[in-house]
Amino acid sequence: MSDWLTGLADLNRRGEPAVLATVVESRGSTPREPGARMTVGLSEVRDTIGGGQLEHAAIESARLLLETGGDGYTNSVERHVLNPRLGQCCGGTARILLERIPGGPQAWLDALVAARRARRPVITATRVGGAGKQVVDNREMLSGDAADGVVRALAARARNTGAPVYDHATGWFIDPIAPPDFDIVLFGAGHVGRAVAGVLATLPCSLTWVDSRPDQFPAEPDTGVRTETVQRPETRVDDCPSGAFYLVMTHSHQLDFDICERILARGDFAYCGLIGSTAKRRSCEKRLRLKGITESMLNRLTCPIGVAGISGKRPAEIAVAVAAEVLQVHESAKAAEIEMAEHGIS
Repeated sequence: MSDWLTGLADLNRRGEPAVLATVVESRGSTPREPGARMTVGLSEVRDTIGGGQLEHAAIESARLLLETGGDGYTNSVERHVLNPRLGQCCGGTARILLERIPGGPQAWLDALVAARRARRPVITATRVGGAGKQVVDNREMLSGDAADGVVRALAARARNTGAPVYDHATGWFIDPIAPPDFDIVLFGAGHVGRAVAGVLATLPCSLTWVDSRPDQFPAEPDTGVRTETVQRPETRVDDCPSGAFYLVMTHSHQLDFDICERILARGDFAYCGLIGSTAKRRSCEKRLRLKGITESMLNRLTCPIGVAGISGKRPAEIAVAVAAEVLQVHESAKAAEIEMAEHGIS
């Protein structure tokens, strides 16, 4: 995901300071919920806390903190009333935690990046006016000042609800950070594959990007993207998680076919999209039937890919259409799960 964490990790790796701006509390109508974040550098901003004048004010404060905050870690909380004086008419209030992160190694940041790659849920504990952050796996105990009984109770509440907790009395902000909620496996790192990967990296997903040609990948892929060089990419299907979304767009029609055959034979996928025309689909279906793939599985193959109404052939246009289709399928599946849960169906 090319988001606040990607931006923070990128700036940190380059030795540049940054400010992490986090919504810690919202009351009434506000643009974003507690836990929304953005990373502010001297010349770039990643992600958003809702846009508008609230975000503009937070960016101004973050840039001032970068210029005057010294060399170490520091933080503060700002309260904003979203009224006409601020240039917004929402009417709510929001508190924003601003954390100045110095460039160079940060153990807690490394822990967050590692947790995302491993798809582990974690919680962060930050005290306003404190000297740093603590990151622990979702069921681990906090240590040091964060091990205080009151803070433990706050952490337990955050774990149970899955929502951040900000305590005015103690100044502690406890935030559970869940891993990406779906897996996408992208086969192919050509022009279209690179464009698709660039868009998918901005989504709340875990993206694995596979190709047999190591020189096709960017030198520094986004933090949330795992690139894999596999001499026989079709074999990678066997190790993919159940319920994954697959996008197949390699440099070879034969390789596309081999990958799709493995995916359809598994059957436990959420989406299998193959780039190509209707003619390519017919040819692929004919060969897959000869390999024993059933009609019910063939009906689950999506080809051509991308939402209807976008006919452009440029890589960026294809990427947007494909990402939209993946999101539609994912949102529909989530809605179905919620409806089943509400009716007590497991």
